[in-house]
Amino acid sequence: MKNRNILPIDVSTGEVVPGITMQDGDDRKRAREYWEAQSTREARRRNHDPWSRFNMTTCRENQFSGLTPQDTARLIYAASFMGYDGILRKSERTTLTFADFESLMREQLSKSTFDRFWNVVKGRYIFQNNDGTLVVKGGFFRGKQKNIDERLTKIFIQRLQNLYRRTKVTQHKHLGHVFKMLSCINIQYNVVCENPYETDWSEVRPVTLKQFCRMIHYDESQATRLKDIYGEITFDVNGKQQYFCAFVTTGREPNNPYIIINPRIFYAGAQPDRVDFLGMFFKVQPQLDNSDLSKNTV
Repeated sequence: MKNRNILPIDVSTGEVVPGITMQDGDDRKRAREYWEAQSTREARRRNHDPWSRFNMTTCRENQFSGLTPQDTARLIYAASFMGYDGILRKSERTTLTFADFESLMREQLSKSTFDRFWNVVKGRYIFQNNDGTLVVKGGFFRGKQKNIDERLTKIFIQRLQNLYRRTKVTQHKHLGHVFKMLSCINIQYNVVCENPYETDWSEVRPVTLKQFCRMIHYDESQATRLKDIYGEITFDVNGKQQYFCAFVTTGREPNNPYIIINPRIFYAGAQPDRVDFLGMFFKVQPQLDNSDLSKNTV
């Protein structure tokens, strides 16, 4: 069909009426199809953007009291499967039965470990409805939530799931130690600190590795070993590995670094692009052998 212009005419004068456009049925159909295609492409882009899919959780002190660190990590992983209604789902249209949920969690856990975990979280964080569906509560939600005046943070679903699946079961507790300290993570810079609401970086008071050890009741003399353990915990970012935690040393205390948590796992600020530069601290660098080092010497 040839392109054509349809112009509105003032029937009393025969003149084209300026500032008004008209479309016939075919034009309107093509325009509608175009914008529907645009909307579909935009939705697909959002679905593939790990920054766009997240759960929200409150960050109150002691919100995971009564849970071991490892069970805290497992709960946050389980909550990553919740829908906007709080119900655990395989997909937008398919809910998880209890058998499905057990199978999902037992990809990493033994039967006895799962049973113990379930007995701790059921009726407190995860509830079973009369129709058999499982719903997550306890400060977790997706989408907008009204009447919440507590501090919140975004937990990015795809990254969190990748992190959990890549982490050894024996290291779940180390994930959990960090998750239990969400209220101590700075809202802007993702550093573990004493004043998490401070947005002026020069006023932030970071927690050192040895202080962190004391907070989680870990032998302070083994701080270097703990640092090495966190150095083994990585996840995938666009086909490349990044660390869960980064340790930043200072000239004053080179053996007692500060701890920054990768903002691609969780972030409380409103502008994640402002912390993209932190990615340089989390890159997993390839190991160099002696021949590689010799090539760079003069």
